[in-house]
Amino acid sequence: MAELIDALLNLSRMASSTVNPERVDLSAISRSIMETWSALRRSVKWNLLLPQKKRYSAIPGFYV
Repeated sequence: MAELIDALLNLSRMASSTVNPERVDLSAISRSIMETWSALRRSVKWNLLLPQKKRYSAIPGFYV
């Protein structure tokens, strides 16, 4: 419950602040997530096909 309250407070702070989108590499973020997941689930084999350095505008910290 405390995590939910903290998340809502963070969302509220973000909603009331100035938004400055920046370019992020979604391929790198996806690859990092899959590497972490693969380390946790060693018995599962993953085949991840991602374009190299696919960048999009996003709000820093929001996707984390």
